[in-house]
Amino acid sequence: MTVYLLRRLGWAVVTLLIFVAVVFVGLQLLLPFDFSTQFAFGGRGDDYYAMRESLGLDRPLLARAGLYVLGLAQGDLGMSYTGEPVAAIIGRSLPFTILVFAVGGILAYVLGEWLGRVAAWHRSRAVGSATTTASVLLSTTFPPLLVFVMTYFLTMPFYELRFALGLPSDSLEVWRSTYLTQLQVLTLVAVSVLGAVIVAFALRAYARRWDLRLLAALALPVTVTAALIGVALTGAGTEALDLMFRGTAGVNVGRGSPFLAMIAFIILGFGEVAILMRTGMAEESSEDYVKTAFAKGLPGRVVRDRHVARNAMLPVLTRLFVGIPYILTALIIIEQQLEVGGLSQTFFEAVGTADTPVVLGVVVVVGIIGLVLRLLMDILVAVLDPRVRTAAMA
Repeated sequence: MTVYLLRRLGWAVVTLLIFVAVVFVGLQLLLPFDFSTQFAFGGRGDDYYAMRESLGLDRPLLARAGLYVLGLAQGDLGMSYTGEPVAAIIGRSLPFTILVFAVGGILAYVLGEWLGRVAAWHRSRAVGSATTTASVLLSTTFPPLLVFVMTYFLTMPFYELRFALGLPSDSLEVWRSTYLTQLQVLTLVAVSVLGAVIVAFALRAYARRWDLRLLAALALPVTVTAALIGVALTGAGTEALDLMFRGTAGVNVGRGSPFLAMIAFIILGFGEVAILMRTGMAEESSEDYVKTAFAKGLPGRVVRDRHVARNAMLPVLTRLFVGIPYILTALIIIEQQLEVGGLSQTFFEAVGTADTPVVLGVVVVVGIIGLVLRLLMDILVAVLDPRVRTAAMA
């Protein structure tokens, strides 16, 4: 199994490096200008050529691509044309994306898997039809429309929620009287909540395996609550609440709120999981092993969760990981519309100034996220399907 995973990892890394090289060349060919073009205006020709030489833009394209890939293989994302390390620029926006994408993605999967499982097992046709209709409508909603509807209807509730939490209506009042930076607080919240959700996911799987209903129901709320209490004990509780439920005096209430972005991402993400899970459960329910399990006297909940759902999860996980590019597209739109300040904002700002190292840095980070998720899928499929484990060890 270890050899199998290492082999997959090796091919994934090689694929990533080739992909980055192709993107590097493509960017240079497609962008109508480069970073030094701004120095060509106003008769500053000497500055223009000096800038191109200092940035290495006068070198052959393939030579620059090779040098970048070589540096990337050594773990170096390079320097922005502004003189700042690319890793530092991406590090400022990555926590926003991690919080929304990772936490929102896990919650969307948990919600969709549960709804699909219950709807398929429930014998009521009305319940199944209602679940399917709601899942299709929400998962196919145009993201900008969803964001507009959310901000329109949640403006007053946002004000009321901030008041209930003891927060001022304007976020600026919170940050004037603190020594913490928003990046520090956001990183703390992202790491704490993501860790809590992962622990809850593992506890929930364990509870379902041994039919511990109370543990399965309380795993997520208890772990997330514990994480938030931990954040509050560090002295960053007020700042963390303000970051999650951002507000400004005027019409921009909720703009930049990771909470709203996470809710939008969950709404767009859980529907497809619910539909696939319901379909898989319906197909597996007619198999002979299900009839055998009932004939042996196993309870219906045990048959559903430990037998049928386990096999129905395989196509769901495969489709979910294959659809990561489409999920990231929805995330980019949500981040842009809500002005969250994640990787999408960094990416588009770099494209606007032709800051190629930053653009490539974002592409590399997204590629690494996809690589890690792909390996995670391989592990999960091997755990759920004994045939994959046998083939991997052969």
